[in-house]
Amino acid sequence: MFFEGVDSFNYRYSAVIMNKARLYGAGFRYKDPFLKCTIKYVFKNIGDILNEATVSVDQTGDRAFKGTLQSYLKRELRREDGTTPIKRVHSEASHRNNLIQLADMICGAVARRYKDVKDADHYWRMIRKHQESLQFWPPK
Repeated sequence: MFFEGVDSFNYRYSAVIMNKARLYGAGFRYKDPFLKCTIKYVFKNIGDILNEATVSVDQTGDRAFKGTLQSYLKRELRREDGTTPIKRVHSEASHRNNLIQLADMICGAVARRYKDVKDADHYWRMIRKHQESLQFWPPK
């Protein structure tokens, strides 16, 4: 019912499917660098359509992570002309932000699709028309 309720809205999503078994390097052993890297790949895929965006992230995670995410993304996504697609990153409780709830639901539907869950196609059919990009990392 959730996806039926939001289907008429003009939203787009970008997803990165991380194959954790194929990742290597010391940074991937720790949660914060792994999350930052994943978020960076999502925004690299859509950076051309963003201009000084405000990014809302779920309030989970420690204060140090939240404090460094904005500077990390601005540094990693800086364009050749010096601009960045992201103006501000802030955290918010997901139950207070409908867009974070939508992102959570889309993540769940995408994950179901690639874990071969029985009802995955049902959810996939409802969200696929809203897909901006889908990337596998590392590349297949």
